[in-house]
Amino acid sequence: MIVTLNELKSESLPNNWLFVFELEQDDNYTYKLYLTDISLFPERYNDFTLTEGTDVTFKFLGDYKYTVYQMPDGGSTDQTLGRLVETGKMRLKETETPTPTFTADNLTAIYENVIS
Repeated sequence: MIVTLNELKSESLPNNWLFVFELEQDDNYTYKLYLTDISLFPERYNDFTLTEGTDVTFKFLGDYKYTVYQMPDGGSTDQTLGRLVETGKMRLKETETPTPTFTADNLTAIYENVIS
């Protein structure tokens, strides 16, 4: 996920980023988790990796509203303690994972000519 968090972040708070995902069709499904910024240039953009099934397991496919909060510590999931820095929408859909395959090419014999 590429976002820009610097515009609204507070310099007085550490860079603890709480992501909150809420299923738009049913607000009973809310997921909260901390993600680490892996951007090489965080002053320009922020890059986060979210692996579904590892970092979080969403119960339903569909549209999720997401919000990102800059938190004073990395432990609390009470977003009212943090500063809202980003909002958006994520569409979670199923995709087919390609299966790695190997196709053997014809072998070519290469001979070296030796002149004596």
